[in-house]
Amino acid sequence: NGVALLSESGQYSTPSFTDGPLLWDHNRVNLRLHAPAVRSVAISDELPVARIPAMISVLDSHNRTLHRGYLLNVTDRRLLDALGTARPSDTTDAPTPTIPTSPAAPSSPAVPANPGRDEWASADQLDHIDAIIRDGGVGRYRTVGSFRMPRSRRVSPDAIPNFLTTLWSKELSITVAVITEGCMQFHRGSLDLVDPAPGALTAASAGATIAIALDSVADCWLVTTHGIHGSTSMLELYDAAGHCVALFTQLGPVGQDLVDEWQQLTASLVS
Repeated sequence: NGVALLSESGQYSTPSFTDGPLLWDHNRVNLRLHAPAVRSVAISDELPVARIPAMISVLDSHNRTLHRGYLLNVTDRRLLDALGTARPSDTTDAPTPTIPTSPAAPSSPAVPANPGRDEWASADQLDHIDAIIRDGGVGRYRTVGSFRMPRSRRVSPDAIPNFLTTLWSKELSITVAVITEGCMQFHRGSLDLVDPAPGALTAASAGATIAIALDSVADCWLVTTHGIHGSTSMLELYDAAGHCVALFTQLGPVGQDLVDEWQQLTASLVS
C-alpha cells in the first residue's frame, strides 16, 4: 500500500473472506479477501536472467495489485486452489484466471454501509476489520473519532516505536495486519526485533518482517471492539488519504492474561 509492508516466507494458507469465519494457519501466509474487490489472479513465470522468481499477483478490477507473492516453492498452490484457479501447465499464453464471486466467497456486509453509533457499538471485532478491508478503511476513517464510533481515541504516530519496543520487551504475542482495499495480510506472534529509524520502523516476528514508513502515517486511532475474550483494542494506522495501512490487535484464541496485558498497554497510549 506504499506505507506498510508485511513480508513473509512460507506456504499460503487457505484465504478467508469478509463476513465469513477468520481462517489462520501458523507459519503460513494468511490472507483475508473481500471477494467483490478481487477480479483475478495473474501468474508470471520465473525470469532466471533477472533473478526474479515466479510471481502471483491478486488484482482488482482496475488491475491494481492487492497482494503480491513470489512462488519460491512451485508445489505451493493452496492460494490458487482456494480461489478457484489453476496455474496453466502447458502454455504461457493462457488467459488470466478469474476469481468467481459465488456463495462460497460470501461478501454481503455485516455492518450497514453508513453505520451509526448503535451499529458500531454492537459490531464485533471481525465486523470492524471487514469494514476496513472492504474499502481500505476510507469509510471507517470518516466516522472514527466521531459520535458514530464509540470508544475511539486518537494516538500520536510518534508513540508507535516505543509502543512496539515495549511489546518486544514483554514478548507479548500480537496480530499485525497490512491492508489494501480488498485484501488484508496478517501475522500472529511476538516480536523478535524492533528497529526504529528516522521516519521509518522495521520489526521482525518469526519469519515475518514488518516495515512502516512512519513519515507517511498521518493519523492513528485506538478503537476498542468486542473480541472473543471481551473488550479488545485495535491500533489503526492511516495515511493522508484516509486509508488504513496497518493495524495491531489481538485476534483469535489467546490466553486471557495476554488480552488483559494488551489492553493495559494500549490504554497507556492515551493515558
